[in-house]
Amino acid sequence: MNANEFDNLIIEVKNEGLFVDKEIVDDLKQYIQESFDCQGKVILMIDRNIEHKKIPIIMDMLKELGCDKISIASV
Repeated sequence: MNANEFDNLIIEVKNEGLFVDKEIVDDLKQYIQESFDCQGKVILMIDRNIEHKKIPIIMDMLKELGCDKISIASV
């Protein structure tokens, strides 16, 4: 199976919190452990007004969970 056959996870990073499918996610680590196997790509849609120091924390947590394919987009 190639990576294109896996689902991608899109996470919106906003000042109001983290969102998946337009729903706020209180515990991203738990959400990923329960709902995403990290075989697909994680796409971080980052609000350009977000504090930049939050991004490495999110990325480190994703890598710790085994999510190696991470893309970042500024919106």
